Amino acid sequence: MSLNRFQITKLSLLSATALILLSAIWIGRGVVRLGYLQMDMDEAVHARRGLDVTSAVLRADWQAIVHELVKPEWYPPGHGIALGIWLWWLGPQVETARLYSTLWFAIMGFLLWFSSKELLPDANPFVYLVPPLFLIADALYTVYAGLAMLELPAAALALAGLLFLVRAWRNANLYDHLLAVLFGGLSLLTKYNFGLVTLVTYGVCLPLVWCDQSHQNLSPRKKGVVLGIWLSGLLTLLVWFWGLDQWPWFVNYSMAQPTQYGLWTSANLLYYPRMLWSQSTNWLAVLLAGGGLIIMLVQRRYLDRLTPYIIYFAASLLVLTVKTQNGLRFGMMLLPGLWITAGAGAHFIFGEQKFPWLRRATSAALLSIMIIASFSNLRSLMSQLYASHENANNGVEMAYEYIENVLEIGKES
Repeated sequence: MSLNRFQITKLSLLSATALILLSAIWIGRGVVRLGYLQMDMDEAVHARRGLDVTSAVLRADWQAIVHELVKPEWYPPGHGIALGIWLWWLGPQVETARLYSTLWFAIMGFLLWFSSKELLPDANPFVYLVPPLFLIADALYTVYAGLAMLELPAAALALAGLLFLVRAWRNANLYDHLLAVLFGGLSLLTKYNFGLVTLVTYGVCLPLVWCDQSHQNLSPRKKGVVLGIWLSGLLTLLVWFWGLDQWPWFVNYSMAQPTQYGLWTSANLLYYPRMLWSQSTNWLAVLLAGGGLIIMLVQRRYLDRLTPYIIYFAASLLVLTVKTQNGLRFGMMLLPGLWITAGAGAHFIFGEQKFPWLRRATSAALLSIMIIASFSNLRSLMSQLYASHENANNGVEMAYEYIENVLEIGKES
């Protein structure tokens, strides 16, 4: 008995759920087993912000809570507030601070599946597994899913913003516009570089969305509401940076990392392309994305709603290249847009083969390669996490200050 499309989509989602949750559990297992290893400086800084929020809430100190929301600092307050709630719920331990990133790893896996489904509603539902499998197979994202850092929450929130922008483009739904603004803003308030690239993507894509037939057919009142939603987001952005005097801190943050190479040197210009080609299975993502785009352009079947992901990738690459602050973790910003585009490429390369047997065989081969790569990456995760956690000479004082804050909160509660 053949399955209908609804049943195949359900099976794809169940497969994605199993893969994502099992991967997150495996990462969580590593976090707990290595919980005796102290935090490095960056982890401790981010965890302390969450502890400050937790402490203020436990004391019912509203002045301190407001201060945590708006105090000028290199890092915006979104991550600290959400992490503070998480620590208040599960308890302030080194492991729970790191497991917060593991939660966002799982959320991002589901966002990749639903983003692919939204972009390719008529594709074989098993194509939607390709972007989440790239996530699981990626060494950077799986390692940072076990660290108390900002990258996972910021990337997931940016991806959610792009998902709702694509939905708003398709159906002109007011709630999708509102959620796009909300998640783009939350990404900005979690980590500035992810959020600002998301806002650049919005700025490029919104005129295209507005000119689309779906929006031209809106009533004048609904057009006014859509415009009001985006203008409200812009006003909030202006108030945050200039009304609350956060702009100088953002500028200082953007200049804080030392540059490694000159702007026009080949080492700088090729740093991130080389990273994509050599890091995990992203070389395959590059081939799928490039091959798919060529087929779409040759056949004049380009997907308009793929544009936000391409713009996000291109803007990320431009910002990273111009800033010359070369580092692997900075390149994590490139990957969500690449993986979604690679999923579309997989559909056009393998999913539309003339012969059904060839279509099934090539698709099965691609998924098998990705699953094997994911298993191989997770198998080596413990050693990767250990290397990332073992920073005995890096930020020891910050780590001990984190432990002292944990003990203080334990006394307060």
